[in-house]
Amino acid sequence: MTKFPNTYEESLCDSKAAVVLTVWRKSLLFNCDGFTVYNSNGNLVFRVDNYMNSPKDNIKLSLGDCWAVYDGETQRDPIFTAKKNVSILTNKRSLAWVSAKKTILYEVEGSYGQKSCKIVDVRNKKKTAEIKRKDAMVGGGSFGKDVFKLIVESDMEPRVAMALTIILDQIKMTKVHPKFPNTYEESLCDSKAAVVLTVWRKSLLFNCDGFTVYNSNGNLVFRVDNYMNSTRDNIKLSMGDCWAVYDGETQRDPIFTAKKNVSILTNKRSLAWVSAKKTILYEVEGSYGQRSCKIVDVRRNKKTTAEIKRKDAMVGGGSFGKDVFKLIVEPEMEPRVAMALTIILDKMFRSY
Repeated sequence: MTKFPNTYEESLCDSKAAVVLTVWRKSLLFNCDGFTVYNSNGNLVFRVDNYMNSPKDNIKLSLGDCWAVYDGETQRDPIFTAKKNVSILTNKRSLAWVSAKKTILYEVEGSYGQKSCKIVDVRNKKKTAEIKRKDAMVGGGSFGKDVFKLIVESDMEPRVAMALTIILDQIKMTKVHPKFPNTYEESLCDSKAAVVLTVWRKSLLFNCDGFTVYNSNGNLVFRVDNYMNSTRDNIKLSMGDCWAVYDGETQRDPIFTAKKNVSILTNKRSLAWVSAKKTILYEVEGSYGQRSCKIVDVRRNKKTTAEIKRKDAMVGGGSFGKDVFKLIVEPEMEPRVAMALTIILDKMFRSY
C-alpha cells in the first residue's frame, strides 16, 4: 500500500464525521491486480498494487484462513489479524473477525460479494465502517461490483478499514462452471473404461486463476475460474483444513467433505480423507506436489478410483511440468468428483 503525503492521511483521519471513499477494484499499473481509492474530493488517497505475491506485502495469509496485517515491511508482529468465518452454515451473518493480541475487536457482517457489509466494534456493537455499492449519479443504477463505497466512521482509521477491505477481497473461493453440453458429460460418465483427462493449471480468462480440462479427444470438458470471493462458489473452506463440496449453487448440505492430513510426520502416506455423513469414503495417497497420487476407495479394499500423474510429451520425451498433468478416472468414480478433489488437493498442497 503506497503511503501518500500527510495531507491526505490528515484529511481522512482528523474529521469527526464519516469519511466516504470510492474504491475501484483496479490497479493503475498495467497487468497488475489491486485497488485505487479516492476521497470525496476526487483525490487519490490509497493505492494497492499486487505484485504477484511479492514478499514485501504487508498483508500475509496464515494457517486456517487467517490474515495478518503489519505496520510496514520490517515489523515482525502484526498490528491485527483477521480470521474468516469458516462455519458459514451455522453462522451466516458473520464473514470474519478481527483480533489483536487474541482479543476480538471487530466483526464483519453481511455480503462482500454483493458489496453490502459492515464492520462492527464488538466492544460496543457500533458500526465503524461499511461497504456499499456506488450508485451512478446520472441515470441511476450501480457501477457494479468493481466500484463501491467504503464509509469509515471516525472511530476507525481509514487505513485499517481499507486493509480489511483488501482481506475481504482476498477471501476467495473456487467456482466450477459452466455446465457443458450433455455429450461431454456422457462421454465421460458412460464409458466402462478409465477416462483420461488432461488438466492444465491455467484459466482461460485473462488475469484469472483456475484450471482448464480436456478429454482424450481434445474437447473442453471442465473449466474452473477463481473469481475473487464469488458468492456462488461450490467448493468452500471449512474449519481445520476441511473442504466442503456442494452439488450446485443453492444446496445447503455438502455432498462430501475432504479433510487434509495434518499429521504428515506420523502418517506420510495419506494426503487427505474424503467423507460423506461422517463416513470415510476415499483416501488420497502419494504426493500432489510431484503429481503422483491416487484416490482409493476405502470400502473396496483401497481400490484405485482416480490417479494424478505427470503428462509426458509425445515428442522428445520428458514432462510438461507440474502445470499440465493427467487425471485418470476409473468408472467407479464420477469425473466431476475426481476433478473437485483435484481442485481441493491443489488448494491444500499448491506450495509444496
